[in-house]
Amino acid sequence: IISSEMKSLIVDAGISGGYSRAGVGFNLAINKEENLVEAYLKNTQLDTVGSLGIKAYYEGDTHVYGGTIEGGASLGVGGSGVVNVLSNKVWAYMENATVSTGGTNKVELYLEDGTPESIWGLGIFAHAIEKNYTGIATAAFTNSGYFTLSGVASVDIFEDDTKAYIKDSKVISEKDVKVRSYHKAESSAGVGALAVNSNAAGVGLSAGAQVFKDRTQAYIEGSEVQASDVSVQASSIERPFITAVAGSILNT
Repeated sequence: IISSEMKSLIVDAGISGGYSRAGVGFNLAINKEENLVEAYLKNTQLDTVGSLGIKAYYEGDTHVYGGTIEGGASLGVGGSGVVNVLSNKVWAYMENATVSTGGTNKVELYLEDGTPESIWGLGIFAHAIEKNYTGIATAAFTNSGYFTLSGVASVDIFEDDTKAYIKDSKVISEKDVKVRSYHKAESSAGVGALAVNSNAAGVGLSAGAQVFKDRTQAYIEGSEVQASDVSVQASSIERPFITAVAGSILNT
């Protein structure tokens, strides 16, 4: 088995606050991931009586929590923001290679749910799993002031590139050839803003956005493949969830 694996855990937490005559406070967190995970056979001739597996696997887990509490005697303005940009590349491939497999024994490559699949022949798997959790809140208040503004925003951008392929190669397998690419992104964001004013106007603003621009590919290009069975499969699952709450209180 030719294998490359990476697991990433990022936890970012922060809070800011203060009180003054005119209170203004902001908290901003920016996270950008650009990992490269590759498993490949390139410019090579390989003959085996058994089987060959090529696997690239990435699992990312990001947790971001933050907030702002700001108060002022005459003015209270508080703001919090989080931007997450996930641009990971997970590639498993064969390029400019000649491979012959007899398939007399098996190799184990894991599926997206974690269960192993027995490969008799040649298997090329690329799997990417992203999990992102964001929770931010902002509160602004004034005792006897003129205006209170509380705002919060969360933006998550997914730009992963996951692919498994055979290109410009020759494959002769007595059994199977399987090329599989799988990508899964789960994003959960909870944002909230509260403005409290004891004299005049209070405004609370809350917004969340999740953008998915992922690319998931599985293919055979410019190659000669001889096998009893050939399977090429690409699949992607995206699960966004946003909870946004905003409010204001006039305490007279």
